[in-house]
Amino acid sequence: MKLPKWIYAAAARLSIVLLLGLAPWPDLQRPFEYAFRGLANFVLPAFDFDTEFGEASAQLQAAARPDQDAASWDTSLILSIHHPTAGKGKVSDVVINVRRVAYLPFLGLLALLVAAPLRRPQRLRCLAIGLSAVLLYSVLSIWTTSQWLFAEIPGVVQGWSNTHRMFVHLAYRTLVVPTSNRYILPLLLASVLIAFEKVREADAPLAKPGNARHNKFRHNKATQS
Repeated sequence: MKLPKWIYAAAARLSIVLLLGLAPWPDLQRPFEYAFRGLANFVLPAFDFDTEFGEASAQLQAAARPDQDAASWDTSLILSIHHPTAGKGKVSDVVINVRRVAYLPFLGLLALLVAAPLRRPQRLRCLAIGLSAVLLYSVLSIWTTSQWLFAEIPGVVQGWSNTHRMFVHLAYRTLVVPTSNRYILPLLLASVLIAFEKVREADAPLAKPGNARHNKFRHNKATQS
């Protein structure tokens, strides 16, 4: 059975985007890391909270890389507590791989939406909504990791209720631990966005040439009278 031409075109676009995105481009890796750290560090301070020792905060910083590991996507998640008198001190430092957490889900959704049979306005709308959602999900997973790590440090979160603790552990086990979720999300999100655009396109009223000529005739007749 011969497949429609749009399937071959979609497969070609999908392959090209994935091959280009998965290639080791240092000029692409560094800007993406920098932009993602900036986005995360813009959002995370909104969730700083007070403890008995001071204000607890989390932020991403560039990880120190040896020369032979220049292609690493690792970045550091720094957990700190700012004491009113003693100043700010680091209490934990964990490594986050930006490629797994943010870049691969971002690339997956980008490839799916570029390959989808959509018109340009539809594609741009899907890209704007979908890529923003993927990046926010990635930042949410970073925040969830920071909250879970704070909860594991003795004495830091004594003021948390059992419900709060349970919510943090549940969010961490749901959003962060299953790594497959990072790749399932782009597939589900792309499916929803494409289906929405197709339904919206089908429900849009179609302009009929006959009606247009009839309306133009009525308008001219009314003008002459």
